[in-house]
Amino acid sequence: MTALTITEVPDEALAAVSSFLPKPSRALFAVAMTKTQTTTCHVPAILGRLVDNWTTLNFADVDRSLASRLNDDDMLSVLACIDARNRLRTLKLTGCFNLTGAGLEPLRDSTVLAQIDLSIVNPLKRIDERGIPVSLSENCVIPILHSIIDCDGSSFKHLQLPKNFRMNQSRILEEFIDDVNEILEEKGDICTNCQVGGWGNADGGGNSWINDNEDTPQYALQNYTCYQCTNHFCTENDCVVRCIACERMYCTDCVTFVECGSCSAKLCNECIELRKCNICGQKVCDECADRRRCLYPCMNHSEEGARCSVVSSLSRTPSYGIPQPLCLLERPVV
Repeated sequence: MTALTITEVPDEALAAVSSFLPKPSRALFAVAMTKTQTTTCHVPAILGRLVDNWTTLNFADVDRSLASRLNDDDMLSVLACIDARNRLRTLKLTGCFNLTGAGLEPLRDSTVLAQIDLSIVNPLKRIDERGIPVSLSENCVIPILHSIIDCDGSSFKHLQLPKNFRMNQSRILEEFIDDVNEILEEKGDICTNCQVGGWGNADGGGNSWINDNEDTPQYALQNYTCYQCTNHFCTENDCVVRCIACERMYCTDCVTFVECGSCSAKLCNECIELRKCNICGQKVCDECADRRRCLYPCMNHSEEGARCSVVSSLSRTPSYGIPQPLCLLERPVV
């Protein structure tokens, strides 16, 4: 029996195999096939023939070791292969630490793209990913974003910028935020929940669509927009709330929130940095826990040797894997 090469495998078999792959891997598979042969005849079978299959591309769906190795050439090939300019509505670059942004060129002038998340760090993994440098360049990314948001017939609704952009507070970012706010304020919108219209900073009151106050931690974060459904909401009636952990806004229809037992800040149920007292069940955010406050009246720390029984949901466990009680008065073991 003569063995088949990968390029000789029937389309039906390729389609069956690729159907088990997450979308980013399927697109990379299709790109790899075009590099091993002179035609693109297998690409439709690998990608699938339905245009709706490629409205969303989320790199959180693939292993971080793969996402972190992708470069701009890889991203450019993937976006070109799926005709992202005319198909893609949502792009999330979770884990793509190696991109400068030049690979996003196929998205230039897209009227279809509604949401792009450039934050790179997965909020559920941010402790593990802390300190990993993000390569995205403002000079590469911002002109492409500007072309998407400012083009006629734009579908843009939500943008999540990377932390390094927000920390640098460059002139190019400041000008971009001013332009985006002007565009969005001119469009306006109505709250999906309470049907209030005309909110935002268009009348000189309220917050701007993209926070332009460089003195606040929320600088360059988008307001009024649910990260999950991308619908717009007002904040007057808590129609949309920002999670202090992942810094994303969610409407209460998409996500439930938990209040920190100390500072009353709200955290979305997607975030796991909560510590729970095994005795009274009270929860605190990671920031308050890191300040080593003891919040639990169920244990009296004036008694010699008394400790509150708090188990961290983070990876602060001994090598043998058994979670240990963690007193908030003591420095956590990392």
